[in-house]
Amino acid sequence: GTEDTYVPAAWSNEHLPQPTFDGIFESQFCESPLDRRVVQWMTSTMLARSILPAKMHDRMDSMCQIIGPGGNGKTVLVGVVQIPFDRGDIGTISNNAQKQFPLEQAVNPFTDLLKWLVVFNEITNETEIPATDIQLAAEATDHFVIIRKGKVPLVVHWDATCWFTANQFFSKSIGGSMSRRMVLIRFPNQIRQDKADGLLSERLL
Repeated sequence: GTEDTYVPAAWSNEHLPQPTFDGIFESQFCESPLDRRVVQWMTSTMLARSILPAKMHDRMDSMCQIIGPGGNGKTVLVGVVQIPFDRGDIGTISNNAQKQFPLEQAVNPFTDLLKWLVVFNEITNETEIPATDIQLAAEATDHFVIIRKGKVPLVVHWDATCWFTANQFFSKSIGGSMSRRMVLIRFPNQIRQDKADGLLSERLL
């Protein structure tokens, strides 16, 4: 037709509540609504940043780590981050990644390009990923070298925002360069099984 179609673009927490997403944060900060709003706002900001190439609209050298005890919603929240992406566009780095080739899964093997999103699952102090590599990833460097098994090293522009899950901050240097680049999302509460929403992942979709 010839009529213009207008799609509302503005989003407001007050006018468009998201009860399922809000519930993840309410379960962690039920005694402090202000803390919940701050943490949820920052998490949502980093989630939105992850959809676009890193540093496209900011100058932050940053990445996200969700920490806390098991069963507190870390996996669910990382699942929310992955919703906008096809499975083949997500690089998943496990905590037992091979020491020689820890970041090979971040590359699309068909295009030799970095995947849109890179997630590090349940990282510990024993995870053998060089801290310098993680720092360079946070800086969205133009010349990031990825060592691959049986192939020549690949130079990519690292423009993906990294997300980590862990029980505690995995860097041994609490006051060092790693912590200055990390947005820590601390979920202190473990959700009791009888209080958990068994359909939460489906509701978030």
